[in-house]
Amino acid sequence: MKFIHMVVQVFFIAIVVLWATGCNDSSTCVHGDHSDFGIIEHGCDHMTDEGVVIEAASTHPGLQLEDFYHTLFRVVLTDIEGGKGGYIYLGPDITGDVFVMTSEDVPLEITNSTAEGVAQSEIERTFTAQQIAEETGCELIKKAIVFSANPGENIIKIGPTAFDTVEVIIEEGSHGHSH
Repeated sequence: MKFIHMVVQVFFIAIVVLWATGCNDSSTCVHGDHSDFGIIEHGCDHMTDEGVVIEAASTHPGLQLEDFYHTLFRVVLTDIEGGKGGYIYLGPDITGDVFVMTSEDVPLEITNSTAEGVAQSEIERTFTAQQIAEETGCELIKKAIVFSANPGENIIKIGPTAFDTVEVIIEEGSHGHSH
């Protein structure tokens, strides 16, 4: 009888621990095997990489990024209406949650272009520099967004801003880190 009582106590404690550490806030929920802030923290690790210099296009859809996960892009912005900015895009076979993290707090817009036309994509979550620093200790990322990529060209518009360049890290919502 003592053994059954002990098993019930252990089971009860395990349930309480799971309940107490559960996901109560969408900004810290676990997606796949990583929390949102875990993915942002991983992106922060890449902010110190050497990186690849690319030039943003001044017109839609922009430069296609084919192999972008775990890569720091130093995006040289061009003149657009209202300041500096430009377009880059992912696709056509990218789907699911995608994180875009930037070294500066710059305006970001996402659109999806298919044979049927161009549609504005919803930014599901936005993380500020303060939220990122408080949750991860990272001060290299000033803004992060999450959007749901769809088949087609997932176009990222950066700007307008006063910056000439911005560092960008793009990560999928859940993946293994075997790089």
